[in-house]
Amino acid sequence: MGQGLLKQILAEKNINHVTVRSAGIEGGSGFSASVNAVKVMQKQGIDITDHRSSPITPSLILNSDLILAMELYHKDYIESVFPEAKGKVKLVKEFGVHFDNNMDIQDPIGGSIEAYRYCAYEIKQCLLDFVQEYFDRSK
Repeated sequence: MGQGLLKQILAEKNINHVTVRSAGIEGGSGFSASVNAVKVMQKQGIDITDHRSSPITPSLILNSDLILAMELYHKDYIESVFPEAKGKVKLVKEFGVHFDNNMDIQDPIGGSIEAYRYCAYEIKQCLLDFVQEYFDRSK
C-alpha cells in the first residue's frame, strides 16, 4: 500500500524523478497483495493487483538514497544487517505529525478491512508530510 500511495502522491505533485520500490525483510518473494489491501487501494484509485513481494537486497540498499520503514523493528533490522544503510533509513511516521507517540505503522495482515483502511490512512498522511518536507528541503 505504501508504494502505491507514494507513487500516486508523487504523480499528483508532478515529481517524476523518483523511483519508488517496495521490499520486505520477511514474508518471502513473489506473493501478491492481500485481498483487503487491493480493495482499500482500489478505493483510492490505485491498482496493486500486479504487486508482488520482494526481499530487500544489498543492491537495493546501495542504490537507494532513502529507505522508508513502517516499524522501528524494520529500521533496526535493516541497519544491523546492512550497515551501509545507516543514515538512509527513516520511519514513515517520522514525517507524520498527526499521530500519537507510537512510531510504528502496524501491518494489518490478517486484519479486517477497517484495519487496512486505517493503515492506508495513516501511511498516506505520513507520506503527504514526507513529500512536503523532503522535497521542499531539497529545493
